[in-house]
Amino acid sequence: MTRKLKPVEVILDLDDELRDAILTTGVRLPDGSFRTVEELVAVADLALSQANEVLLKNSLTRRAALVEMKRRGKRGYPVFVASSGGIVSLQVRYVPLVEAVERPKNPRKRSGLPTLEGLREEARVRSINIEDLGRQKHLILARLRGLENAGVASSKNPI
Repeated sequence: MTRKLKPVEVILDLDDELRDAILTTGVRLPDGSFRTVEELVAVADLALSQANEVLLKNSLTRRAALVEMKRRGKRGYPVFVASSGGIVSLQVRYVPLVEAVERPKNPRKRSGLPTLEGLREEARVRSINIEDLGRQKHLILARLRGLENAGVASSKNPI
């Protein structure tokens, strides 16, 4: 009984002369114009990279990739990838690709308030005493803006 052989893909580098000859082969398009194989490959490569970028940044496809990854019991960073021939596959990576959504550089800084050092510097420049407020940014900002007596009071200095 003979064994069934599995197809094997072998990629060999070509000589520069042969590669250039193949890439400069002319192709007649349906509209009657001519383009080289190299131009068509470049256009296809650009279109494919744009399609993959859309798949990476689209919130619906990101969510679907996450659901599909969990359904298959995998962990990591999932992304759908389109390839030539209309094949779409799920790739799960251990390291994320370029973040699709811009995230703040310091994820701990979520309040949107200035830094404590910046507030202290501003108070020092304007000669305003804020030592009694400690690390309470809202109260420091209120004092710097002159709003402390307008309803915002320190727990140490009640109104």
